[in-house]
Amino acid sequence: MALANTDIASTLTTAQTYIIGLSDAVAGWNGDALGAFPIVFKYAEAMSLADASTRAAQLSEPLTAETAGQFENEYSDLANYGCQAMDTIIAAKPKLDKFVPNYAMTFSLRLIRDSTSDFHNAFLSRVPADNQSVYITAIQDSNDCVNNAIRVFKN
Repeated sequence: MALANTDIASTLTTAQTYIIGLSDAVAGWNGDALGAFPIVFKYAEAMSLADASTRAAQLSEPLTAETAGQFENEYSDLANYGCQAMDTIIAAKPKLDKFVPNYAMTFSLRLIRDSTSDFHNAFLSRVPADNQSVYITAIQDSNDCVNNAIRVFKN
């Protein structure tokens, strides 16, 4: 059964909320061990949502050109929020280094990259070819931000 396009819109809005929540949890962290728990919780929520969002995109009806055009800004915003979250995580590296080995952060960021890539691919498969350029740009920007964060924690 195909899902309505409103489900995709809802997924984009929910994803933005969870990404902002993760970013806010990292930004608000004072660097102590107990304060890291909200970050772990928000990370788990975001990963769970990424899987659910991918399934929703896979099950959704293909978007019409008009609907795809309506989602362009929201999708670009989602990529921007993801980049802001990566910038926030990079800025927290000195605090994270005290509690989380770099290999664990690199692994976590790779999981984020892989799950968001799955979502992007599933979503893009529902967008008409003539409307894909804006989405492809947003996807590339998002991938660049995550890959940059991976490089920072890998070194």
